[in-house]
Amino acid sequence: MDCAMMLFEEMPKKTTMSWNAMIASHAKSKEEVVEAFTRMKATKVSPNGVTMATVISAYAHLGALKLKRELHLEMNQNGFDLDVYIGSTLHSVSAGF
Repeated sequence: MDCAMMLFEEMPKKTTMSWNAMIASHAKSKEEVVEAFTRMKATKVSPNGVTMATVISAYAHLGALKLKRELHLEMNQNGFDLDVYIGSTLHSVSAGF
């Protein structure tokens, strides 16, 4: 993992796909998912549905209901379609609240 992180940090241009790979690599540590997502947004790289589903799940597992709702609102404001992937993630994590 350290080698992958080092390669990622050295990438001159990070894309949504490379950020998604990095975020997914932190799946066991939900706090690290949130931290990576925050860094992604700070670099002005646009998230996609895969990003959002991963982060929603992390927020839910952390019990961060307010953050999950804010992210859902942000998705609506930015025109994210509620596709099957995002919809099923929202449904499954909402069942836990």
